[in-house]
Amino acid sequence: MKKNTGIVIGIIFLLIFTSVTGFLGGFAGSFLFTNRVSTETLAEETQIKVVKEESAIISAVKKSTDSVVSVVISKDIPVFEELDFFDFWNYSPRKQIGTEEQEVGAGTGFVASEDGLIITNRHVVEDEDASYTVILNNGEKLEAKVLAKDTLLDIAFLKVDAEGLNPLPLGDSGSVQVGQTVIAIGNALGEFSNSVSTGVISGIGRSITA
Repeated sequence: MKKNTGIVIGIIFLLIFTSVTGFLGGFAGSFLFTNRVSTETLAEETQIKVVKEESAIISAVKKSTDSVVSVVISKDIPVFEELDFFDFWNYSPRKQIGTEEQEVGAGTGFVASEDGLIITNRHVVEDEDASYTVILNNGEKLEAKVLAKDTLLDIAFLKVDAEGLNPLPLGDSGSVQVGQTVIAIGNALGEFSNSVSTGVISGIGRSITA
């Protein structure tokens, strides 16, 4: 009798143990599966956000490319006569035989109105003795006149004789937030027109002394 009772108790204990381990195993499996799904979902959402951000940048660049211009700086540079061997040997100074207009620099600007108002930096057009040419994205060159310059804000306004240009809409600087993505389109190093780079707003209301 005692032997039968022990067998029954053993069977009951085995059933309880099996049920408990089965429940714990199912719970652990469900937890891991849920976490896996969440991780995959998060990865998919992250990938979607990256694609959307790239698409937004590409779209913004396409819309604004025709509104970004290069500002070329030209100046009359002295031209000297060539020295021959005997002049060089006798230390004869070279004589100036005239001047020649040459490109001495370049900057970036953008179209602010359909009738040819261009905004650029003041330091781009600071030379009073130089002349300035605006080059559109299609390669057209237009002579530019400096209308006004602001040293404090480093901004200048130019005017070209043109109609039907594509102006860029001005934004609201008061709504800018730290961390926002920004796109820079311009004449990099005075050589590569309409180059594109991106970054973020790192600070607001900072005072910079250069």
